[in-house]
Amino acid sequence: MEFKAQDFIRPDLWLAKAYSSAREESKGKSIEVFLDANENCEDWTKAGANANRYPDPNLPKFREILANYYQVSPEELLITRGADEAIECLIRATCQLGLDEILFVEPGYTYYRTAAIMQGIATRSLSLTKDFRIPENLWQGEFQEKTRLLFLCRPNNPSGTVVDKMDIFRLLKAIPKRCLLVLDEAYIEFILEESFTQALRDFPNLVLLRTLSKAWGLAGLRVGGLLAESSLVREIRKVQSPYPIPSLIQNQVIETIETHGASGLSIQVKRLKSLREELKSSLEKTKIFSRIIPSEANFILAFSPFSAVIHSYLEDRGIRVRLRQVFGEEALRISVGNAADQKRLIEELKVFQS
Repeated sequence: MEFKAQDFIRPDLWLAKAYSSAREESKGKSIEVFLDANENCEDWTKAGANANRYPDPNLPKFREILANYYQVSPEELLITRGADEAIECLIRATCQLGLDEILFVEPGYTYYRTAAIMQGIATRSLSLTKDFRIPENLWQGEFQEKTRLLFLCRPNNPSGTVVDKMDIFRLLKAIPKRCLLVLDEAYIEFILEESFTQALRDFPNLVLLRTLSKAWGLAGLRVGGLLAESSLVREIRKVQSPYPIPSLIQNQVIETIETHGASGLSIQVKRLKSLREELKSSLEKTKIFSRIIPSEANFILAFSPFSAVIHSYLEDRGIRVRLRQVFGEEALRISVGNAADQKRLIEELKVFQS
């Protein structure tokens, strides 16, 4: 069946013309004097990177470098303010108020629901199985005519588990014509061989979300990306506000990627995995937690009937972890920390236990 981006985009948005910023209107021309965007003509703060000028909205060099890293063409990439903006743009571009809904699984990343509610879009959730697998009823009529997006986080947040690849392929073949499967790959660098990037061209109803906040350690820069079929990216970009990434941020990211590259990232991921396993082993030895879920991300989900008490106890001692409700049980999502932070956590847990 021929892919048509129009099938997935709001009808009014499909007919709308994208906003054209001052810089876009002179695209392809050699401009030396800029008197078009009401900027301050003097770089008097000396903040660097021509901070007095708006950045190129098309992000040519930045897009090329990130596309190369993600192994897609520049036209298949929308660079966003973290993956969260990508989620917002997807909902805004595909869902109509009062008509459509998004679907997601729980436990999962809670911002899918929040982003939809902020835009007045209906939400519906399905529970993963107790071993964090996709429920069979996803193939048994759970999709409705109004379902426009299905969000899945892989590896999953907060469990760190990974939905089987064959289940994803089954979903891609089973979802309705006008529904997109959105795989959130925020933590995929920890199992990079599991990424669905290579499946994008075979399944244009697939959208991937990526971020530099996790394995790359650039959370403070807020850079993410949406990977999809090029005509779909072009339409989704219509709902993104202008000048998404400041010049200073672009320069920092480019320098980081060019300096460290895939080899540097691989070393860092290996280090984080080692710290994760040390954390898991130390948590198990405390005997405080009834169940600790093996993780493929940079955090661990640990269950205890006293999770809320432990959470409060740790905060009083200057240690913050995340309290979550998972399958009706209290659990703590504990991020991988450096050796000193993890040692302090375990020491405080031992004091709590005593």
